Amino acid sequence: MFCVLNGVPFVFAQLQDESLLGELYRYCLSLEKKILALDQTWKGDTRNPTTSRYGSYNFLKFDHPCVGKVFDFIRANCREMLKHMASPKRKLWIQCWINIHRKGQALHKHHHSGYVMHGHMTVHTRDTSTVYGEGDEIVIENRPGMMTVIGKNEVPHYVTPYRGPRGARVSIAFDVISQSVAGKIRKTNGRVIVPFD
Repeated sequence: MFCVLNGVPFVFAQLQDESLLGELYRYCLSLEKKILALDQTWKGDTRNPTTSRYGSYNFLKFDHPCVGKVFDFIRANCREMLKHMASPKRKLWIQCWINIHRKGQALHKHHHSGYVMHGHMTVHTRDTSTVYGEGDEIVIENRPGMMTVIGKNEVPHYVTPYRGPRGARVSIAFDVISQSVAGKIRKTNGRVIVPFD
């Protein structure tokens, strides 16, 4: 579903496959140790262990049956956003990573700059929201299977702390990148990006 809230274009969609979400949750948690051994992209960030390594790997390159299904869901909803943006056909790239937050952990306020769009899909959570904007904030309750795509750069956002008694909030986040920006970030940052199509 496409909508504009406080001047920000969003696409919201719901993945209904509970068995896939359970498989994704277990798979993401199984990758946590491997991801934590990678270099940090956000140097010195101790609050968001997996998120801070987002540029050192790409979730979409992992070899697991659920990864392709997630990529298809991301592409379908990003294409919906592109349709509403009246964006010309062009070569696009994507970087994709896992956010894992344990009890009391949260994703601090930040923004994504220079990308065509960005978003996330909640895999598992309990009582968390993603809050967008400054002043007149947009509060979106995170629900397992919910995909949020944002078609605007530099929208400040953060995620409230995970309150579950055990387990973790897990989401899969992504940036969709133009050809020109892709070349720059690969050259200067060595980020792992893959073709969108």
